[in-house]
Amino acid sequence: MPVSFKLYIAVFVRQGNGQPSGAQPQNGQPEGRRSVQQELTREARGRKRFMPYGKPQRNFMVNFFLLDEQRLRTPTGEEELQLMLAGLGKRCVSVSEDASHSKLTDLLLEAFPKLAGVSGGWMVHKSSGGGGQRKLVVVPPESEGYSGQQIRSACNNGKCILYIAPIQEQIDITPLPPDAKEFRNMPKAACGKCGVMVPLQGLPGHISNCSSVEDIEDL
Repeated sequence: MPVSFKLYIAVFVRQGNGQPSGAQPQNGQPEGRRSVQQELTREARGRKRFMPYGKPQRNFMVNFFLLDEQRLRTPTGEEELQLMLAGLGKRCVSVSEDASHSKLTDLLLEAFPKLAGVSGGWMVHKSSGGGGQRKLVVVPPESEGYSGQQIRSACNNGKCILYIAPIQEQIDITPLPPDAKEFRNMPKAACGKCGVMVPLQGLPGHISNCSSVEDIEDL
Protein backbone atom coordinates (compact mmCIF):
# COMPACT_ATOMS: atom_id res chain seq x y z
CA MET A 1 0.00 0.00 0.00
CA PRO A 2 1.51 3.43 -0.95
CA VAL A 3 2.75 5.55 1.95
CA SER A 4 0.63 8.53 0.87
CA PHE A 5 -2.57 6.40 0.94
CA LYS A 6 -1.68 5.05 4.42
CA LEU A 7 -1.13 8.61 5.62
CA TYR A 8 -4.48 9.66 4.17
CA ILE A 9 -6.30 6.83 5.98
CA ALA A 10 -4.53 7.62 9.30
CA VAL A 11 -5.36 11.30 9.11
CA PHE A 12 -8.97 10.62 8.02
CA VAL A 13 -9.51 8.29 10.97
CA ARG A 14 -7.95 10.80 13.38
CA GLN A 15 -10.06 13.64 12.05
CA GLY A 16 -13.17 11.43 11.93
CA ASN A 17 -12.85 10.46 15.59
CA GLY A 18 -12.70 14.07 16.71
CA GLN A 19 -15.28 15.50 14.27
CA PRO A 20 -18.65 16.58 15.73
CA SER A 21 -21.64 14.93 14.08
CA GLY A 22 -23.32 18.26 13.34
CA ALA A 23 -20.43 19.86 11.43
CA GLN A 24 -21.57 21.95 8.48
CA PRO A 25 -19.89 22.06 5.07
CA GLN A 26 -17.64 25.08 4.30
CA ASN A 27 -16.54 26.28 0.86
CA GLY A 28 -18.57 23.52 -0.74
CA GLN A 29 -16.59 20.72 1.00
CA PRO A 30 -17.48 18.70 4.11
CA GLU A 31 -15.56 19.82 7.20
CA GLY A 32 -13.98 16.41 7.67
CA ARG A 33 -12.65 16.24 4.09
CA ARG A 34 -11.31 19.82 4.19
CA SER A 35 -9.48 19.13 7.47
CA VAL A 36 -7.99 15.93 6.08
CA GLN A 37 -6.63 17.81 3.06
CA GLN A 38 -5.11 20.48 5.28
CA GLU A 39 -3.50 17.85 7.47
CA LEU A 40 -2.03 16.05 4.47
CA THR A 41 -0.60 19.32 3.14
CA ARG A 42 0.92 20.09 6.53
CA GLU A 43 2.46 16.60 6.77
CA ALA A 44 3.95 16.88 3.28
CA ARG A 45 5.49 20.27 4.04
CA GLY A 46 7.01 18.89 7.23
CA ARG A 47 8.62 15.98 5.40
CA LYS A 48 10.01 18.30 2.74
CA ARG A 49 11.34 20.75 5.33
CA PHE A 50 13.26 18.10 7.27
CA MET A 51 14.32 15.96 4.30
CA PRO A 52 18.03 15.13 4.76
CA TYR A 53 20.44 16.25 2.06
CA GLY A 54 24.17 16.11 1.48
CA LYS A 55 26.33 19.16 2.00
CA PRO A 56 27.40 20.52 -1.40
CA GLN A 57 31.13 20.32 -1.94
CA ARG A 58 32.89 23.43 -3.23
CA ASN A 59 35.96 23.77 -5.41
CA PHE A 60 38.92 25.94 -4.48
CA MET A 61 41.98 27.06 -6.43
CA VAL A 62 45.45 25.86 -5.46
CA ASN A 63 48.82 27.01 -6.84
CA PHE A 64 50.97 23.89 -7.20
CA PHE A 65 54.66 24.15 -8.05
CA LEU A 66 56.34 21.04 -9.48
CA LEU A 67 60.03 20.76 -8.51
CA ASP A 68 62.58 18.69 -10.36
CA GLU A 69 63.90 17.02 -7.18
CA GLN A 70 63.80 17.12 -3.40
CA ARG A 71 64.86 20.56 -2.20
CA LEU A 72 65.42 22.13 1.20
CA ARG A 73 64.42 25.61 0.04
CA THR A 74 62.19 27.22 -2.57
CA PRO A 75 63.86 27.88 -5.95
CA THR A 76 65.27 31.25 -6.91
CA GLY A 77 63.69 33.39 -9.64
CA GLU A 78 66.20 32.13 -12.20
CA GLU A 79 65.54 28.53 -11.21
CA GLU A 80 61.78 29.08 -11.43
CA LEU A 81 62.14 30.24 -15.04
CA GLN A 82 64.34 27.25 -15.88
CA LEU A 83 61.80 24.86 -14.39
CA MET A 84 58.92 26.57 -16.20
CA LEU A 85 60.65 26.21 -19.58
CA ALA A 86 61.09 22.49 -18.81
CA GLY A 87 57.34 22.02 -18.24
CA LEU A 88 57.52 22.18 -14.45
CA GLY A 89 56.97 25.23 -12.24
CA LYS A 90 53.64 26.69 -11.12
CA ARG A 91 50.12 25.76 -12.22
CA CYS A 92 46.77 26.84 -10.80
CA VAL A 93 44.50 23.81 -10.24
CA SER A 94 40.85 23.64 -9.19
CA VAL A 95 40.40 21.05 -6.41
CA SER A 96 37.19 19.81 -4.79
CA GLU A 97 36.88 19.54 -1.01
CA ASP A 98 35.92 15.86 -1.29
CA ALA A 99 38.72 14.96 -3.74
CA SER A 100 40.45 11.65 -3.01
CA HIS A 101 44.16 10.95 -3.50
CA SER A 102 43.37 9.28 -6.83
CA LYS A 103 41.37 12.28 -8.05
CA LEU A 104 44.07 14.69 -6.90
CA THR A 105 46.70 12.64 -8.76
CA ASP A 106 44.65 12.85 -11.96
CA LEU A 107 44.43 16.65 -11.61
CA LEU A 108 48.19 16.95 -11.11
CA LEU A 109 48.96 14.68 -14.06
CA GLU A 110 46.75 16.85 -16.26
CA ALA A 111 48.51 20.01 -15.07
CA PHE A 112 52.02 18.48 -15.15
CA PRO A 113 52.34 15.80 -17.88
CA LYS A 114 55.96 15.16 -16.85
CA LEU A 115 54.75 13.95 -13.46
CA ALA A 116 53.44 10.82 -15.20
CA GLY A 117 57.05 9.70 -15.68
CA VAL A 118 57.77 9.75 -11.95
CA SER A 119 57.64 6.15 -10.74
CA GLY A 120 59.15 6.61 -7.28
CA GLY A 121 56.31 8.63 -5.79
CA TRP A 122 55.93 12.29 -4.86
CA MET A 123 55.07 14.33 -1.78
CA VAL A 124 53.61 17.74 -1.05
CA HIS A 125 55.66 20.46 0.63
CA LYS A 126 54.84 23.92 1.89
CA SER A 127 57.16 26.83 2.59
CA SER A 128 57.73 28.72 5.80
CA GLY A 129 57.06 32.44 6.05
CA GLY A 130 59.38 35.23 4.96
CA GLY A 131 60.79 36.55 1.70
CA GLY A 132 63.36 35.24 -0.76
CA GLN A 133 64.21 31.57 -0.57
CA ARG A 134 62.17 29.88 2.15
CA LYS A 135 62.53 26.56 3.90
CA LEU A 136 60.37 23.73 2.59
CA VAL A 137 58.48 21.49 5.00
CA VAL A 138 56.86 18.16 4.09
CA VAL A 139 53.08 17.86 4.36
CA PRO A 140 52.71 14.20 5.42
CA PRO A 141 49.89 12.35 3.64
CA GLU A 142 47.01 10.82 5.57
CA SER A 143 46.41 7.06 5.82
CA GLU A 144 44.64 7.07 2.43
CA GLY A 145 46.92 9.62 0.79
CA TYR A 146 46.29 13.30 0.23
CA SER A 147 42.69 14.52 0.30
CA GLY A 148 40.99 17.68 -0.87
CA GLN A 149 40.34 18.84 2.69
CA GLN A 150 43.97 18.28 3.69
CA ILE A 151 45.20 20.22 0.65
CA ARG A 152 42.83 23.07 1.45
CA SER A 153 44.15 23.28 5.00
CA ALA A 154 47.80 23.04 3.89
CA CYS A 155 47.49 25.87 1.35
CA ASN A 156 45.47 28.04 3.76
CA ASN A 157 42.44 28.04 1.47
CA GLY A 158 44.49 28.81 -1.64
CA LYS A 159 46.66 31.57 -0.17
CA CYS A 160 49.95 29.59 -0.17
CA ILE A 161 51.83 27.70 -2.88
CA LEU A 162 52.21 23.96 -2.42
CA TYR A 163 55.33 22.33 -3.85
CA ILE A 164 55.31 18.86 -5.42
CA ALA A 165 58.64 17.02 -5.35
CA PRO A 166 59.57 13.51 -6.54
CA ILE A 167 60.84 11.30 -3.74
CA GLN A 168 63.40 9.03 -5.43
CA GLU A 169 64.34 10.58 -8.76
CA GLN A 170 65.04 13.78 -10.64
CA ILE A 171 62.84 15.11 -13.44
CA ASP A 172 64.56 16.19 -16.64
CA ILE A 173 64.76 19.98 -16.93
CA THR A 174 65.71 20.20 -20.60
CA PRO A 175 63.76 23.11 -22.15
CA LEU A 176 60.70 22.00 -24.10
CA PRO A 177 59.78 23.23 -27.61
CA PRO A 178 57.40 26.23 -27.72
CA ASP A 179 54.52 24.05 -28.99
CA ALA A 180 54.75 21.52 -26.12
CA LYS A 181 51.44 20.60 -24.47
CA GLU A 182 52.76 21.90 -21.14
CA PHE A 183 52.48 25.44 -22.60
CA ARG A 184 48.99 25.08 -24.08
CA ASN A 185 47.36 27.39 -21.52
CA MET A 186 50.18 29.94 -21.29
CA PRO A 187 50.02 33.33 -23.06
CA LYS A 188 52.28 33.41 -26.13
CA ALA A 189 53.70 35.95 -28.52
CA ALA A 190 55.30 35.60 -31.95
CA CYS A 191 59.07 35.88 -32.17
CA GLY A 192 60.00 38.85 -34.37
CA LYS A 193 62.82 36.89 -35.97
CA CYS A 194 61.37 33.48 -36.77
CA GLY A 195 57.63 34.07 -36.25
CA VAL A 196 57.25 31.11 -33.85
CA MET A 197 54.71 31.51 -31.04
CA VAL A 198 56.64 31.32 -27.77
CA PRO A 199 55.43 31.51 -24.13
CA LEU A 200 55.94 35.03 -22.82
CA GLN A 201 58.16 33.89 -19.96
CA GLY A 202 60.59 32.23 -22.36
CA LEU A 203 60.44 34.80 -25.15
CA PRO A 204 63.51 36.89 -24.06
CA GLY A 205 65.74 33.81 -23.98
CA HIS A 206 64.31 32.54 -27.27
CA ILE A 207 64.99 35.85 -29.01
CA SER A 208 68.60 35.98 -27.82
CA ASN A 209 69.29 32.54 -29.30
CA CYS A 210 67.02 32.77 -32.35
CA SER A 211 68.18 33.11 -35.94
CA SER A 212 66.18 35.34 -38.28
CA VAL A 213 64.35 33.96 -41.28
CA GLU A 214 67.00 35.51 -43.56
CA ASP A 215 69.80 33.74 -41.65
CA ILE A 216 68.00 30.41 -41.95
CA GLU A 217 67.51 30.92 -45.71
CA ASP A 218 71.20 31.78 -46.12
CA LEU A 219 72.17 28.61 -44.33
